[in-house]
Amino acid sequence: MKKVPFLLVAGLMPAAALAALTPEPAVAPLEIGALSVDLKPGLKVGIGQDSNIYTEVAARADDSMVYTLSPSLAMRVGDDLQFSEVNLTATGGWVEFDEDDNYTDYAATYSGKFAPAGNFEMLARVGTAQGHDERGSGNSDRCTNGTWPAPLPASWPWTLCPAEPNVFQDVTGSLSMLYGNSETRGRVEFGVNAMGRRYTNNAGVASSSATTMPQTDPLEYDALGFSLKFAMRAGGATSAVLEARTTDTDYTTGQDAADSVEDELLGGVEWDVTGKTTGYLKGGVSRKDFAAPAAGTLEEPAWRAGATWMPTERSVLNIEMARSFKESTIAGTVVKDVTTWNFNAMHRINDRVEPYARLSLDAIEYPGIAREDEAVRFTGGVDYKFRRWIVFGFSWAHTAESVSSAPLIGGNSDYARDVILLSADMTL
Repeated sequence: MKKVPFLLVAGLMPAAALAALTPEPAVAPLEIGALSVDLKPGLKVGIGQDSNIYTEVAARADDSMVYTLSPSLAMRVGDDLQFSEVNLTATGGWVEFDEDDNYTDYAATYSGKFAPAGNFEMLARVGTAQGHDERGSGNSDRCTNGTWPAPLPASWPWTLCPAEPNVFQDVTGSLSMLYGNSETRGRVEFGVNAMGRRYTNNAGVASSSATTMPQTDPLEYDALGFSLKFAMRAGGATSAVLEARTTDTDYTTGQDAADSVEDELLGGVEWDVTGKTTGYLKGGVSRKDFAAPAAGTLEEPAWRAGATWMPTERSVLNIEMARSFKESTIAGTVVKDVTTWNFNAMHRINDRVEPYARLSLDAIEYPGIAREDEAVRFTGGVDYKFRRWIVFGFSWAHTAESVSSAPLIGGNSDYARDVILLSADMTL
């Protein structure tokens, strides 16, 4: 296993950075007439070591050094009440073990907040992004850069895996309208959101036989959703809420059976106690009707709960839990039933040093196939603000996943993955 070079560590964390330095003043936004313009170009560089680049079982795991470069540009015009904001980001990744796994992701978004009168406000957002599914994940689940050991099970129709990560492009848009605020007795919020996903490569991967692996074509879809939320103050800092959502999902390539309409109804409470403790607790039902009669209808309890506690101005603790349906990227399935628990903690020791920790637990079921996934993800790290314009970071991310499924070779398939990253984040 390759090690992170010591000289790099010494370069990113110089001895001078450990000394106490006088905090530098923040750069004030540019004033143009009555407008406040905040322009922030940035650049983040990182070097890390990935112990399992193909999310494989331990016997077939490959490790590699990974290098990343992420330029960004953010521009905001206006104030907290009304603003327009543009964000441009890109990330290039270089994988030393196999250059075929190099990637380029990007995102461009516009968001705006408009408050034309009194208690009414609108939030709009549009964007486009390019991302990727790493080999060994998604529809290439447990499929490495090579062939499976012989003999192959009769149920496994392909032997070759994609030569590069799956690349997709998303186009998204959303609009929400809110009437009311924390001072009014009631609030009403209406929202609409849309998304389209298209893949640009790996439409099909041919095997050594006549079988073609449907890699990315079945994953392309369009979704349109609407939401409506009512909130009524029940006393003090607590409000009773009722939420309804509906989403129409249409797959674009040979997946008509996966088209569906999902409806969700939740009721519960939200609270905000003097800004130090906020939270919500909601429960209800989620129903997913598929276009194909054979696929039938799925109906399961749905719930969401979360709380954020700020014991001091420098510390934040957060916990969130949820159960819901999500679209699946696993071959042979169209939906997954996901239960998630998230725990986050941050403590700012002083104006320069900020450690953090995140823990996520997932339990995933795939209706229609004999498969259940359990995943544990932990990320811990520390950021050091060396100067106003540069932050050095160290992080360790650990993932452990257990998969019980007859379609996978060997029946049960477990893997572990560790990613260690050193970074420098520069922002003017």
